Amino acid sequence: MNFEIIDRDAAGRITKLENNGKKLILPDVAIVIDPNKNLIAPKELSSNFKTKLIITNSYLIKKHNIDVKINESGGLHNFFNFNDFIMTDSGAYQTMFGGKIKTSNKEIINLQKILKPDIAVFLDVPSADLEFKEAKKTVKETLKRAKECKELVIKDIELQKILWAGPIQGGSHLNLLKKSATEMNKLDFDIYPVGSIVPKLIRYDFLTVAEMILTCKQNIDLNKPIHAFGLGLPQALSFFTALGVDMFDCAAYALFAYDDRYMSLEGTHYLRDLKEFPCNCPLCSKSEPKDILEMEKSEREKWLAKHNLYVTYGELKTIRTAIRENWLWELVQQRARAHPNLLFALYHILKKYSKWLMCFEPITKKSAIMWSGEETAYRPEILRAIKILRKIKSSKKINISPFGKVPAGLYGVYPFYQSIFPYNKKIRKINPKTVIKDTLNFQFKSGAGSIIKNFKIEFSKNTGKIRRIYDKNNNLLGTIRAYDGLFLPTKEGVKLLKNYMKKVIVEDDDAIKFIKQGKSIFVKFIKPKDEIYPGEEVLVIDKKNNIIAEGKALLNTIEMNQFKRGVAIITRLIF
Repeated sequence: MNFEIIDRDAAGRITKLENNGKKLILPDVAIVIDPNKNLIAPKELSSNFKTKLIITNSYLIKKHNIDVKINESGGLHNFFNFNDFIMTDSGAYQTMFGGKIKTSNKEIINLQKILKPDIAVFLDVPSADLEFKEAKKTVKETLKRAKECKELVIKDIELQKILWAGPIQGGSHLNLLKKSATEMNKLDFDIYPVGSIVPKLIRYDFLTVAEMILTCKQNIDLNKPIHAFGLGLPQALSFFTALGVDMFDCAAYALFAYDDRYMSLEGTHYLRDLKEFPCNCPLCSKSEPKDILEMEKSEREKWLAKHNLYVTYGELKTIRTAIRENWLWELVQQRARAHPNLLFALYHILKKYSKWLMCFEPITKKSAIMWSGEETAYRPEILRAIKILRKIKSSKKINISPFGKVPAGLYGVYPFYQSIFPYNKKIRKINPKTVIKDTLNFQFKSGAGSIIKNFKIEFSKNTGKIRRIYDKNNNLLGTIRAYDGLFLPTKEGVKLLKNYMKKVIVEDDDAIKFIKQGKSIFVKFIKPKDEIYPGEEVLVIDKKNNIIAEGKALLNTIEMNQFKRGVAIITRLIF
């Protein structure tokens, strides 16, 4: 499996997963397909909704002898007439609600040779809402079965073609969950689903689910996707994406349709209560609720299921756009207003896990921070900026909410100027030399502002803002980027700032030759020497401390140590 980060915001990320010549862009939602009843056929999902990922149930296939037909057709892809990623669940979901499974882990694993999915789950044992003592047994048994899975896979070439998911159990007992995640991580599965969250979701206990997700995320290598089993509620997708979930699955589109329930981002409605549709999807724009109520039950179910999918996929596209444009937290804060428990969870997660979340937060963004409630003050990018400010000395400070006293020269720098908060006043004029000094101290290390002396400043003719900085010999040292006020050094600027800039080291001579061609720098070639945040300007050096290149970090320090593929630094300067 190849797995790499393409773009990011908050702890959310857009990633590319490749296996056996197929490519999947995450985050994505796996659409649940009942092997006995296709409310919407996979072929239609592919053609009408551009669905790239579906999930079906191995146990139900076996229970109803559908495996015979699947075997005759040559596997699930032919059976469903679906060419993209197919994932198979094991049957653990059925046991979570009192069902009994009459099969073994080994049978479920070997069944995959007939089904030939892209992703498969062995038969884990869900912890559900069990007390600690009983939940501990499920963790122990799940890990035992995980080891059995790895032993079977290593002996079978057909099973090795499949990406194997290692479910993490423990329920809401976070210490059990941590142990399960740590031990499962050692077994090196391809994907890690977080199990037993459905009982909490049914009760809208978003805070517990969030803590379960983060406990797993903190104890699983970051170079593997995290799957939230059973989480498909559109209003909650952005929140859990911001916490680092890569994959979801959605049966709600069909379950709600069976019960005449209509999805919207504001909440779920019974069809009978609607006088008009609060949506303009291809279905709703042509219909009225009374028209759908008059349909036959089967026809109505299909109509509602399609609408529910439009809502789900619409939100997924919005989330991806928010990541690319750096307003994922803004989206999360908007969606959190859809349910009090979701807002409650957001507030407490931001307060409790801010230190961990700020490791993933880009150092600068294309979008402003928008105040939308008291939880905004606990956003990771704000708390990190406050942390950095404590290390900076400045003769003149101004009050900027919610950061407190800020060096005056940082007024135009992200996130201070780009934050839209009530009551902040505009500052008319600040000494340009103070701006340069404070910016360098904030962006690099305290003291960096004193390195550049006797410099000249060029201002923009249109805005009057600082654009370029030159030394006394008219050598360009760097530019001030318009949208965030940060300093982009030239080669001359790097030479002055090299002791203040964060660094990564390249030890492979062949890699150095590749980098000097101006190519982006891949993660497998480098080792970080400092704590690096995404978006920071960093130096690339060799074993002798010579500068090779300078560029923008795409990954943070932890990711640089764990990822095996993908770009780590986008090259800007070659030395």
